[in-house]
Amino acid sequence: MTNFAKYHFPTIKNDKVDARLLAKALTFPDLINVNLVRMNELKDLCNLYQKTTKQLMRHKSMFKDQINIIFPELKNLMSNNSNMGMVNMLLEFPTPKDIINAND
Repeated sequence: MTNFAKYHFPTIKNDKVDARLLAKALTFPDLINVNLVRMNELKDLCNLYQKTTKQLMRHKSMFKDQINIIFPELKNLMSNNSNMGMVNMLLEFPTPKDIINAND
């Protein structure tokens, strides 16, 4: 039973999840006997997803920090530094000088 929980929900731990896992295990006992190779593949995919999510958050944070250094006034103008409007503006005008020289 502990392996079933570990493989299906490795990072979630609360009473609702525990109750759901117990109900599934008791209702469908064949779910517990899953092919170990397939289970390892799923576990690897879950680990890859978690690493990718952490890496994405790290890059977003670095992006925000760099934007705040290069364009400190944007922090006051935009509530969310990672929104698409700002990204499009920076693609169009990548330097402060480009923004100053931009025509309306």
